[in-house]
Amino acid sequence: MKKDDYIYLGSLVKTHGANGKVLLITKHQFEEYEKLESVFFEINKRLVPFFVSTIRQKSNDSFLIVFDNINNETKAQEFLGCNVFLKKTHAIINSSKHGCLEQDRDDILDKLSDLIGFSIIDENSGLIGEIINYHDIPSNPILICKKDNKEILIPFQKAFILSIIEKNKTVNGNFPEGLLDL
Repeated sequence: MKKDDYIYLGSLVKTHGANGKVLLITKHQFEEYEKLESVFFEINKRLVPFFVSTIRQKSNDSFLIVFDNINNETKAQEFLGCNVFLKKTHAIINSSKHGCLEQDRDDILDKLSDLIGFSIIDENSGLIGEIINYHDIPSNPILICKKDNKEILIPFQKAFILSIIEKNKTVNGNFPEGLLDL
């Protein structure tokens, strides 16, 4: 397992209750966290998979998680301080409300063709359409979406793209009012 294939989520900072629940503090926001099936703990400089039993968002930057096979406070305490990673192929997560992780966005820009077939969703107006093509214009790549036999041009800019969820084939964004009417 190459560490380059993973995204750092945060670290386990404390236990919560007696059933092995732990608090993950992260500087990232990510969508559809309830579908998260596994993460990787860094133990002795190696990434070890742990399967998520339950997860609940506590705040914008924290999650309460119960992992399979960690079912009591004593066992959970063994993993406090562990760095937690997510495999890049599972999701691209938000680093803030204003854009996706820079390194991941750069990776995606290198492979815009991989986004063809993804749905693009605006957080205010909902489904925009399906990405059918792109224009790789330097410093201003454009996604071409189709909805109801109409082509819509969407700038693929950090300011607009909130997240890309490869598993669900969605690009989530917050686009300026009126952009979709052009």
